[in-house]
Amino acid sequence: MSNSHNTLRQSALFVLVGLFGGLAGFLIAAGNGITLDGHDHNTDHEVSHGAGHAAHKMHADVQNASDNTAHKHDLPIELKDDGSAPTVSIKLHPDPVAGYNLQIQTTNFQFSGARSGLDHQEGEGHAHLYFDGVKQARLYGNWTHLAELPGSVSQLTVSLNSNDHRALSVNGEIIEAHLALDTIR
Repeated sequence: MSNSHNTLRQSALFVLVGLFGGLAGFLIAAGNGITLDGHDHNTDHEVSHGAGHAAHKMHADVQNASDNTAHKHDLPIELKDDGSAPTVSIKLHPDPVAGYNLQIQTTNFQFSGARSGLDHQEGEGHAHLYFDGVKQARLYGNWTHLAELPGSVSQLTVSLNSNDHRALSVNGEIIEAHLALDTIR
């Protein structure tokens, strides 16, 4: 009886050590900006936007670790300047309860959140939202709520991106819209 009691105690201890060890590893990774999708949010998606033109400074990321197919966030997809390229404009509306509602208007572009991270498909993808050139979020639709606009932020930018996260561009210019927040406040 005491032998089975010791075995049960050892098994329980083994399970507890495994659970707490896994939790500690997860917390260490999260504390260092590592997410389950393999992105390091301390270095991924750092972007510098100049007025009217994006100078994207990003690094390569691995799309699928099992096949080592890499896609580069820093190489925009150049689209033809034949009138078929997407366009984007943005409007910020005060929310009646709190914050703001950001409206994203596009032409020749369909939001496709379900295909995010997959191969480029002409005319579809998602948007990236930036506050003063710092990426805040991916957007998978025409509207999003912003709980607040930090007082130190002077410009809001939305860029159109392919499913594989690369920015879309025409004639070397990133397809994006800018909004100076001093006109809102």
